[in-house]
Amino acid sequence: IAGDAIYEFINSKYNHKTIVPFPRAEAEADPEKKKFNNEFSAIRIVVENVFAQIKKFSICAGIFRSEMELHSKVWKAVAIIVQMKMNER
Repeated sequence: IAGDAIYEFINSKYNHKTIVPFPRAEAEADPEKKKFNNEFSAIRIVVENVFAQIKKFSICAGIFRSEMELHSKVWKAVAIIVQMKMNER
């Protein structure tokens, strides 16, 4: 799991393993850490953009009130549409 600073708290409290960026001062002092943070940030932007695209579908933005079989089909369809839209960029 990749996350931001809040995940450090979750790691310590619940013993989850999460990858977080290096603190800014630490990254500025080490080119490899800075490179990691830049790549991490780029990936996070893509993930946030995917979430934004998914939320444009009202069926995914709210509470789903139907049977689980349909839920799975809807999410698969939305995932395919979002992936197609993202690939067009």
